[in-house]
Amino acid sequence: MTQRSRHETLSLKMIILAAAAGVAGGLLADRMPFDRPVLASEPTVVTAQTFKLVDGQGGTRAELSVSAGGQPALEFFDTAHRVRVLFDMSASGDPQLFLMDDHGSIRTEMGLGLESKGRPFVNLRDQDGNVFWSVVAQSHHPG
Repeated sequence: MTQRSRHETLSLKMIILAAAAGVAGGLLADRMPFDRPVLASEPTVVTAQTFKLVDGQGGTRAELSVSAGGQPALEFFDTAHRVRVLFDMSASGDPQLFLMDDHGSIRTEMGLGLESKGRPFVNLRDQDGNVFWSVVAQSHHPG
């Protein structure tokens, strides 16, 4: 056998071996436990001062944090990374919701605790921040 024919025979054997390995791997792949996810033990509590939800490009779309005054806040950002929704608690602990336009102006605010009296309220504002519609629940004392 010549050097060339030995080389061709070796190359043919390698091709056959590679093809056989590929077929065997394909046949065995569905019998392997790869489709079962392997999960690390999940923590029961995750602790942080800020949690950020980011989009595919890494831009912040939502953030859960604690304000400097110690109150929790949840912010939602638009695609230009401007705050559009803010849900937080006032210094006295009353919940409040703010909806902002694309210029950052508060256009709608609602919550409890208007004038620190725990009364529900809704304010609608124009683009200059002036209230043009407002409703405040009246105090009700059964009696």
